[in-house]
Amino acid sequence: MHPGIVLVDAEGTVAAVLDFDDAHQAPLLFDLAPIICQWCRTKGSGLDPDAVRAVVAAYNRVRPLAEAEKAALAAAVLVDRAAQASGYLTGNEHHMLGGTRAVSDCGSGAELLFLTENPAWRAALTAP
Repeated sequence: MHPGIVLVDAEGTVAAVLDFDDAHQAPLLFDLAPIICQWCRTKGSGLDPDAVRAVVAAYNRVRPLAEAEKAALAAAVLVDRAAQASGYLTGNEHHMLGGTRAVSDCGSGAELLFLTENPAWRAALTAP
């Protein structure tokens, strides 16, 4: 979920979320993981641990995560970044033919590499 699909009222309160482009049946973690990826980014390729904790806590207030979901959330975040990078790469193959682009040229690919190489963000997913 990215800011472009969130409708707010005159006071800035969220009024609706419209996101039907990837509608499918999947574990609910695949609703939460993209929210973390889109709303908790740092200026680099990382995730802000305080923002991650706030998003997970807000989600838990409405729909508490089961222990198995908590354990799988980091993997769901990585899957989200991998899926986004895959879409970039398969949708932009013609740019890749000359070897001028790398996975790291894709924002989601760069985030995936960073998050994989710097796992400290995972602690924020399980913090109270």
